[in-house]
Amino acid sequence: MKNHAAMYIAAMRLQAGLLPPSVLSIRGPKLQRKSIGVARRAATRGLGYSFFVALLLNATFIAPLWAAEKAGDVVVTGIGLRMAYVPAGEFLMGAPFDDRARMADELPHKVTLTRPFRISTTEVTQRQWRDVMDGTPSRFTGDDLPVEMISWRDAVEFCRRLSDRQGKTYRLPTEAEWEYACRADGRRPGRDLDAWAWYAGNSDGKTHPVAGKRANRWGLHDMLGNVAEWCMDYYGPYPDAAVVADPTGAVEGSYRVVRGGSWLHFAAACRPSARMTVPESYQLPHVGLRVVEELRP
Repeated sequence: MKNHAAMYIAAMRLQAGLLPPSVLSIRGPKLQRKSIGVARRAATRGLGYSFFVALLLNATFIAPLWAAEKAGDVVVTGIGLRMAYVPAGEFLMGAPFDDRARMADELPHKVTLTRPFRISTTEVTQRQWRDVMDGTPSRFTGDDLPVEMISWRDAVEFCRRLSDRQGKTYRLPTEAEWEYACRADGRRPGRDLDAWAWYAGNSDGKTHPVAGKRANRWGLHDMLGNVAEWCMDYYGPYPDAAVVADPTGAVEGSYRVVRGGSWLHFAAACRPSARMTVPESYQLPHVGLRVVEELRP
């Protein structure tokens, strides 16, 4: 009874406007205020303090949990891009030393990403590209096939136009963001590559409709295979530091980083840590893009 009495007193204090403002400072303030308003109306209509307290608890504890974004939560853009939420975090970037396929430029090191972001759950399709740009340059044609035959500059221009259209900031992922999202909380997507990717061993020499293979833990398809994906970074050696925060690659260079491997590549190139380089002006039938949305603090 003491606990019930304490909750009832808290409810009365809320109704009288005496509860501290911190009650409304938890995440999800709109849901909280709505619940609190319903609770006040319930109390004034004589529905009983138990119902009132239940709504108060919902406003204070349950609604904030409901409102908070979780890894993999999706929002959809005006052109149909599904954007999955990726939380800030730390992971081991690069290939472990016992990976027989690792290359010298895949040195393992810890990376901290201090800001959450959203990333498209699939590669940009030809339909989505055509909705923003003029026509589609792809060798393999089909609305749900990934766009390819685009240069790095083309990909950046797509992001710029999409940003103007949506009133948000879209861009290519950094190499670190790409690998973090591919690994989905630091884990390898899976050992059975046929289940995850279209690559030289199963692609029949062409691209395939996006999302045809298994998604990783954050709901991202085709992070490996189908088409390789432009990243924002210039290619360069990894920083020589124990832990790196929000890396953006080399300051300058002749090549941009491409990640994920493609329908053209063998399994060794379709690993989360595998790095490829392409001049930014090149347009290739196995290179496309995936976009990131920056989130305001």
